[in-house]
Order: sequence, then C-alpha cells, then structure tokens
Amino acid sequence: MNDVLGVSQTVDHALKILREPVERLFGAAWNEIGGALGDRVRHWRDMRRLELALAAVAKLRAKGIDPQTVEPSILFPILDAGSLATDAFLKEKWAKLLATAANPRAEIDMTPSFAEILKQLTPLEARILDWVEKSGDPEAHQQSETFVVVAVSLSALQREFSLSAYDADVIASNLARLGLVDTMASAVNNVAAGEPVPQPSYRRFALTPIAVRFMGACKD
Repeated sequence: MNDVLGVSQTVDHALKILREPVERLFGAAWNEIGGALGDRVRHWRDMRRLELALAAVAKLRAKGIDPQTVEPSILFPILDAGSLATDAFLKEKWAKLLATAANPRAEIDMTPSFAEILKQLTPLEARILDWVEKSGDPEAHQQSETFVVVAVSLSALQREFSLSAYDADVIASNLARLGLVDTMASAVNNVAAGEPVPQPSYRRFALTPIAVRFMGACKD
C-alpha cells in the first residue's frame, strides 16, 4: 500500500470501529471508494478520503448521531478536495462540512457550492472569515430581517493578522470574488503615466448571507 503520509494504520484501525456508519454515509457509493466490507483501500488518495469520512463520522457519533447517506453531488466534491488538504485548520473545516452533510438533524441546506468555496480558500482566508464572524466591529453590525450583518474594517484586519494594506485588499477582493463578503470601497487615485487612475480601496467589508450559511455548515 502506498502510505506516503502514514495514514493507513490510523484509518484501518478506525475503520474497524466505525465501518458500519461510514458505509452508511457513503451509501451506494461505498463500492466506488472502499470496495466490499473487509477490503483494504490500496491507494493513498482513497485512504485520505476515508480519513476525512472517519473524522466526520466520529464528530457525529460523539454527539450520539448516526450519519445519513450523503448525496454523491455533495459527497464526492468534499472528499476529492478535502483529501488534498494538508493544513490542520482546513482539514478540520472539511471534516465539519462533511459532518454537516451527513447529519440528519442539520438545519442547514447543503449545496455543492460549499465544497467549491472551501476548496478556494487559503488557510489564512478561512481563519479571517472565522475572525470576522466572531470579532466583527460592534459598531458595524447591522440587523436585517433574517440575520446580523457583521462587518470589519480593513485596518482592524491588518492589525489582527499583521497584513500590509495591499495584502488586506487582495484578501478582501478574493473573498468578494467568492461571494463571501460585500465590500464597501472608496475610490482612490493612483497616478500612472501622469494621469489619475481610480482603484478600489476596501475600507470595510461584511459577510454575505451565503457566507453565513457556508460558515455554519463548517461548524460542529
């Protein structure tokens, strides 16, 4: 067995304990990744997928919840992208996302877009989103009919994560591209070739409804 990261023994041991709920999570798709019960998984990528599935099942079982079968359109994007994660913080996010998808009591409607969003986040961006949700500027909170809009200033972001103004703007623009934040930008003038060129300068940004739902799906 290709055991590049040494995960096979851990997965094999956990699978002996949680084989039945893991098989339930996969449903008919089990044969695509694990083979028949008792078979050993022979490829590193499959082992990493199983490691992720086991982490998600363990989270549910710790709450006394048996996992439900996850739709393939949601299951496999999570497993494929999550199996490539190496950062511990992101690996935990993937496990929580899969646990939510497999939780029959979850109140969040899962969509395939959540896996695509998480796939495109850097570890720093994921940490920033958590920080925004937990520590947004109190004076910037606005109550809508359905949720609280949490906003932060770019200066606070720079201080918290020791970022340059440019790096903070890059992160804000990427999160905006993913639809996770609404940016409140003011135009500033850069002089290039003797002419003022308007450039966006993100002074404050707020989590969008899809960001709030996505982050809820990545929580315990």
